[in-house]
Amino acid sequence: GYYIDALDTLNARIGWRSDRLQITAFAENIGGEDDARLWNLGNYLSGYQAVIRPERFGVRVGVSF
Repeated sequence: GYYIDALDTLNARIGWRSDRLQITAFAENIGGEDDARLWNLGNYLSGYQAVIRPERFGVRVGVSF
């Protein structure tokens, strides 16, 4: 197999909820890199791939009826 460097990701989420309303702010892969890593376990017919998402920030709002 091959040696793959360690990858660190940092995600954050904060929210507020009432009886009918929910608001959540989030950030994913803060300060990270977007990348795809492919490695093999010693056999060219098998392998694993890890795809790291780029940074994402957003707000979600939900309403219950």
